[in-house]
Amino acid sequence: MNQTELNQLARRLEGADALSNSERVALLNDVERAARHDLYGATQLWRDHVPKDADLRMPQVLAVAEVVHKRFEGRADQERAPIALYSERDTEVGRPESGREYRGPIVGFTPDYAVQRAENGDYILHGRRGLTGATQELGRDDVSIRYPFSPRGVGLVQRIEPATEHDRAAMRLEKPHETAMEHAR
Repeated sequence: MNQTELNQLARRLEGADALSNSERVALLNDVERAARHDLYGATQLWRDHVPKDADLRMPQVLAVAEVVHKRFEGRADQERAPIALYSERDTEVGRPESGREYRGPIVGFTPDYAVQRAENGDYILHGRRGLTGATQELGRDDVSIRYPFSPRGVGLVQRIEPATEHDRAAMRLEKPHETAMEHAR
């Protein structure tokens, strides 16, 4: 985001208490878009410009930024940390594990990390210098990042192609069982 877009976003954040629901949703989407470019900058923008009495929750990705900054930046020994969020399940921020593949969107960047929301809802911190492959895809929707050897080593980035209708039909045919709900239809 350029400086004029950030200034407009700051003005919209200052008037957040007077927005309609659709305008709030658009505002939160813009904040998350800003976080994809600079997670710490978006968090600071939120803290500086949202009025204290505004009825607006901080997006999850901005709450993750605080945990990343406090517990992970400059510390190689920290593996996982819980996040106190308003969600149905416990969410954690962690580093990748050897031999695992992580799928999901990249939700933010810090100077050292690319922050990915994994399929299970946890947030994974990938070292930016260790990512190879389709790194131009990091700002896009879903990517797969795999660590075949060591989590401190190279992370292989691949873009996840959206499933086509043909792929979904093939997956349905591969299911050997049907649920009661499907029988009721």
